[in-house]
Amino acid sequence: MQQIRGRATTPALLCIALLGTFFSVCICGQTPPNTYVDEAVVRGLDFQFLNASPGNGQGFAAVDLDQDGDADLVLTGVADLVQFLENDGNGYFTNRTDVVNPPLIANAGAIAVGDPDGDGDLDILIMSWTDNDRLLRNDGDFQFTDISLQAGLDFRGKSVGGAFGDLNGDGWVDLLIVTGSTGSSLSSDHLFFNDGQGNFLPSSELEALSLEEPGMQGMLQDFDLDGDLDIYISNDKGYISGYPNRMFENQGGFFIERSDLGSGVTIDSMGICAGDINLDGKMDIYCTNYQLPHPLLQNDGNFGFSDVTSTYGVGFGIVSWGALFFDHQLDGDLDLLVLDSGFPNRLFVQDGPPPWIDNAPSLGLDSPGYSYCCVQADVDLDGDIDLFTGDHLGNFHLFIHPDEGNGNFIRLDPVAPAPNHFAIGSRVEMFDDTGALLWAVQRGAGQYYKSEGEGILHHGLADAETVAELTVFFPGGATRTLTDLPANETWNLFHPDLLGDGDRDGDVDFDDYLQFVLAVDAGFQSGFEIFDMNGDSSIDIVDLEALLDRYDGPLLDCDEDGVLDLMELFLGSDTDEDGDGLPDDCDLNFIRGDVNIDLAIDIADPIQLLAHLFFGDPCSCIAAIDSNHDNQVNIADPVHLLGYLFSATAAPEAPFPDCGDAQDSYQCLGSGCP
Repeated sequence: MQQIRGRATTPALLCIALLGTFFSVCICGQTPPNTYVDEAVVRGLDFQFLNASPGNGQGFAAVDLDQDGDADLVLTGVADLVQFLENDGNGYFTNRTDVVNPPLIANAGAIAVGDPDGDGDLDILIMSWTDNDRLLRNDGDFQFTDISLQAGLDFRGKSVGGAFGDLNGDGWVDLLIVTGSTGSSLSSDHLFFNDGQGNFLPSSELEALSLEEPGMQGMLQDFDLDGDLDIYISNDKGYISGYPNRMFENQGGFFIERSDLGSGVTIDSMGICAGDINLDGKMDIYCTNYQLPHPLLQNDGNFGFSDVTSTYGVGFGIVSWGALFFDHQLDGDLDLLVLDSGFPNRLFVQDGPPPWIDNAPSLGLDSPGYSYCCVQADVDLDGDIDLFTGDHLGNFHLFIHPDEGNGNFIRLDPVAPAPNHFAIGSRVEMFDDTGALLWAVQRGAGQYYKSEGEGILHHGLADAETVAELTVFFPGGATRTLTDLPANETWNLFHPDLLGDGDRDGDVDFDDYLQFVLAVDAGFQSGFEIFDMNGDSSIDIVDLEALLDRYDGPLLDCDEDGVLDLMELFLGSDTDEDGDGLPDDCDLNFIRGDVNIDLAIDIADPIQLLAHLFFGDPCSCIAAIDSNHDNQVNIADPVHLLGYLFSATAAPEAPFPDCGDAQDSYQCLGSGCP
């Protein structure tokens, strides 16, 4: 988990944007901001894009493939061999392509990641303009298996982007694939529903997707805030052929087109991204274009959108592609990065009321190359936001954010029950101590042009040291509210159904209680969020009461004083030297191996133990059934008993053959012993 340091803010650079001539003039006397530095080469990313695919740019993914908390990297466009690189946690990369041994894919140019098999790690969909798309299942440790054929995704056809998300409310992530065009040759987009086994079935729910249109990107967001993911598709060739961008409202897995309410701009649309620019909780949309303008569409609710491009001053450029909203200086508001293939890239910085100002020249981000794809990630885990960009037939770039002059930050990682472990479709609203909305964000999909960025929700807090209040809305309708969440950390936001289950094994038991006690001793910190049952950023007796309310094991009061044993142990009013979860005064004598507690060891004991192991038959003295005393209850115990009875194997350890107390770590609730 991310360990943090203090932050300090600096005055923003005052610039006057001269939009008509496409440049910024900086006022003399102001201290220039620290610049981003392209460190791709020194960090192990010395790559050039060699693939001249007609798909307009080569996508990449900066995502955590090995679940160690940092963003690894997958690159297309380097010949026909997709590159896999592992992050060492400090933002330096080691090439693991030879370990992965990916299939050769001609003209691979786009990547989507998701967890279609619901096993808790990220699988990778690699899409091609001319070759078959490939779904690579993540088997851990940079081992991947091509399951395209069995998953129903082994098809060919101008794929330019994809997005995984649960579109029909069954918990399993479905898949949208957008296809492009070349000349007069068009393809239709594809919507697939997950069959609950990680395989995909073509859907006929969205008739408009059968239209052959020149798609560029598909984005899944909850635009009407009703708890499900809607679909927005960017289409090229609007000026010549009249293809509009398309918006589809999700109504329980059925879709109704809402493009005519303002979002269906008819332009040569390229990349799209979403963010809440006016702090009303709704996701607004920015569309890049093959010519002027590049529209910014404000979400007015009920799928109505207004064009506010001129108000915000973000419409200039020439041929623009990838774009993303992020909080550049961690000052608590959104900024906008836009890549261009005919004009320097732009970073529109929000510093007070609109218009936003292009500060890319001052920040070292105004690359003049043919730039197409971009994503964000905190690659070196220092708390600020770094940027990946790629040039067509040019270099791959990693712009490391300057360390100085940034505000405090918060990094949020929503976690939901299986199969949607990554809580795709969740959204977060963050408030200050007056109740004013500070930030609204969604973990949707398809947010980056042909690419995938780090899924962590990352934003600045300026000089605030805590988040006064935060509400997370999970797919399916569950919500949680957290208060006083400390700044400068990465926090897991656990679904209510997961709380208390520290080892994530599906139940709340004595092992989780022991972890809870450790969490209390350590104090509230990243890694123990699952025990903050009431979301007040502390772990205390109130949380223990809530944990015991969902405890799956026996809750005992052996001295019958009206207070549960586990509560007494937590409060220190009783001791538990043997760690079995019972006060020492309540420990019972037992005979090791006497499974049926009849005070004798015979063939009936291994028979009952086998019934316990394989059929769940109850045993009242778990300490007794650990026959070989290895602190595990498994098949070795009945084998040991049978060996003792019939093959002269060593007898069970004490207490044996008479009743006694071994200070065993397993509980004994009934033994037959006096």
